[in-house]
Amino acid sequence: MADNKTEKATPRRREKTRKEGKIPRSREVSSAFALLAVLCLLYWSKPGWVGEFRQLMDRLLHVAMSGDIDMSSQVLTWTGITMFKWAAPACTLGLGMAVTLQLAQGGFVFAPAALQPKFGKLNPVNNVKQLFTLTGFTRLAKTLGPLAVIIWLTIAIMTGAWPSIVHASVAGLSSLPNLLITRVWEISWKSAFVFAMWSAVDYALTRRKFENDLKMSKQDIREESKETEGNPQAKGRQRRLQRQMRKKRMLKDVEKATVIITNPTHFAVALRYDLETMGAPLVVAKGRDLVAQQIRQIALWHEVPLVENPPLARALYRSVDVGSVIPAKLYTAVAEILAFVYRAQAQTAQRNGGRT
Repeated sequence: MADNKTEKATPRRREKTRKEGKIPRSREVSSAFALLAVLCLLYWSKPGWVGEFRQLMDRLLHVAMSGDIDMSSQVLTWTGITMFKWAAPACTLGLGMAVTLQLAQGGFVFAPAALQPKFGKLNPVNNVKQLFTLTGFTRLAKTLGPLAVIIWLTIAIMTGAWPSIVHASVAGLSSLPNLLITRVWEISWKSAFVFAMWSAVDYALTRRKFENDLKMSKQDIREESKETEGNPQAKGRQRRLQRQMRKKRMLKDVEKATVIITNPTHFAVALRYDLETMGAPLVVAKGRDLVAQQIRQIALWHEVPLVENPPLARALYRSVDVGSVIPAKLYTAVAEILAFVYRAQAQTAQRNGGRT
């Protein structure tokens, strides 16, 4: 049975997808809110730009009525300055809003893998085929949906304002421009609002689809774990080899031990102590059962003294790691054993010297 992709994506999967340049972004969000910001700017600064354009029109009409050809260069200058004064802030705000929203949808992403040319996308046959897929129909619906709403809004607004437009044309042309500008402005901000709401819905759907596409099966997670942490069987073999090497070194250190404290059968702890160079006895090896038996055999082979003291052997085995000095609370008990060993070695040396 197929392993369904029901698990959330792991951080490694997300990072890999991000490096490929795949993040949940909606270009409609940036465009819609940039347009909405520009319309808000124009609305709040309406008295300023209306006055500026009225002054420009007065100048242009004055030049046209005077027939002064030498003023043509000034006309271009006036027009350029006026357009720049209001186009530059609007363009800057729109660009800033678009960039900000793009970064808010996933931050800055540099993906060299996404920059590699994919010649299959340049094939017109493939592009035509995509138009008749579910994805193609979805994109088409996402485009036609808000467009249909905007067309309906435009028809509804112009239908409602049509009597006023007709009466304005009868009353005089002076009131008609103001009425048309008001209706165009209403269509603009309502269309921008619809576009913004639709883009928010589009982003939510895009993010949901992205999360669903990222989902992994349990087998995928296991495979990723193997790639990240290594094969569990290989890691197990490596740990076993490391334990064997540590055990081999530990048993080798038994040869240099000063005394072996035993249980006498279940525990064995090898201590090393040098009065001139060491501040406290050091545990060089320890073990129980089979390992304890190996420690005792090595000690007998290399003539290392064995002392039976079950309480002390258990205490050392449970409280001190190999390579660590004994705790202060066991100094007295260990010191008595070391003193006993040193006396026994001295007596043995004296007897051997007396025989010679």
